[in-house]
Amino acid sequence: MSGNSFHEDFERVERWIEAYFEKPQRYGVFPRVAPGEIEAALPNEAPDRGESFERIFADFERIIVPGMTHWNHPRFFAYFATSAAPVTVLAEALAATMDVKVMLWRTSPAATELETVVMCWLGRLVGVPDDWTGIIYDTASVAGFTALAAAREALDLGIREHGASGRDVPALRIYATKHTHSHIEKAAIALGVGLENVVRVECDAQFRMRPDALHRAID
Repeated sequence: MSGNSFHEDFERVERWIEAYFEKPQRYGVFPRVAPGEIEAALPNEAPDRGESFERIFADFERIIVPGMTHWNHPRFFAYFATSAAPVTVLAEALAATMDVKVMLWRTSPAATELETVVMCWLGRLVGVPDDWTGIIYDTASVAGFTALAAAREALDLGIREHGASGRDVPALRIYATKHTHSHIEKAAIALGVGLENVVRVECDAQFRMRPDALHRAID
């Protein structure tokens, strides 16, 4: 992609994004497509040669957009809202350009320290102690999995070194409600806790876990 071509193609994307944010109500929240319709519109084989951006963008508008659930739509009320602001689209473009892999401080000092500062901001906003820290995850599911793994390790059962099979390890319990997201059950499976050890605790009328029910379950 030459410099001129990149500039023209990026401007085309910019115009499309501007139009999308300006009038998102042009699209329905949920697409009117049947299962398999998107797949049938795509080639069976990967192209032997790279295609022009113009052709790719045409496929994006013709095939992909009509089959999208518009999470950024003002009338999207299902699951959870993302509500990406226009400025975050610019940030995503910069992040994609840098293509940083933040595995260690050495792999990207700026990204690592920026994350540290942002987490400290967040901690102060929600009122946790200053010595609490954290990292930014891509999804709540990964965060929940990590929290449960940390809780398991805090019991000092040696599972990290010796595993959970073929040795005497006490049963572990996870307390949740029937409304808790399914990633907790998936984490229980992956971490060796087991589904039967995910204990369901009763909720009140506002779907909050009842402390008295939790105490009874623990007892």
